[in-house]
Amino acid sequence: MTKITLPLQSREYPRKGKKLPLIPNFPSLDNTKDDLKRVSSQKAFYYLCQKFDTLLSQKNVTLSEAFDALQILKYGAAGKNFALRCPDEQVIRNFLNLCIKFKLKSSHFKFRFHQVDLQNQNVIQARSYWEELVSSFGLSDSHIESASIEEGRFLGKHNGNGFLEVGLLITVKGSKGTYKKSRRHHSLMSFLHLLLIISYRAGEAP
Repeated sequence: MTKITLPLQSREYPRKGKKLPLIPNFPSLDNTKDDLKRVSSQKAFYYLCQKFDTLLSQKNVTLSEAFDALQILKYGAAGKNFALRCPDEQVIRNFLNLCIKFKLKSSHFKFRFHQVDLQNQNVIQARSYWEELVSSFGLSDSHIESASIEEGRFLGKHNGNGFLEVGLLITVKGSKGTYKKSRRHHSLMSFLHLLLIISYRAGEAP
């Protein structure tokens, strides 16, 4: 067998180097003061990346936990509202638990209840079921709206409690510095998809 000899230039490179951070730095994101909309979106994404890196380094979250939490993305609704319509309580619990670790508050969520094929008393019980779940995460002041029956026609099977829709929002300051409205935020969903990619291998079956 012929022995392969690396060129001298290749041999000069070390086999091991410094361990890079899991989340890359984005220095250009700090230089966006001239575009307020860009600042809002990019800084939110940058903050979440840095927050996740800190949580990992302090062992307050694991990649496996992140992967489990992000299974909720399977229920993402098509369109521009980034709604996560999920019938699975444990999937929602995993997701909200991760969100709480990121210090997301009631103002960052918009919850909606889809009754799908439920009727009468079953609707009341199902809605109460989701309200108790949301309250258990300290989000009791997050009002759960009722979605129209038409919206839930094609959502599929559930476990008897319909679907809870979780919408991620960012609040927007008014002219006097008070928060007057909230809107869907692309950067939040972009971050979740990045996090799913990063945590994918940790969630693979052995």
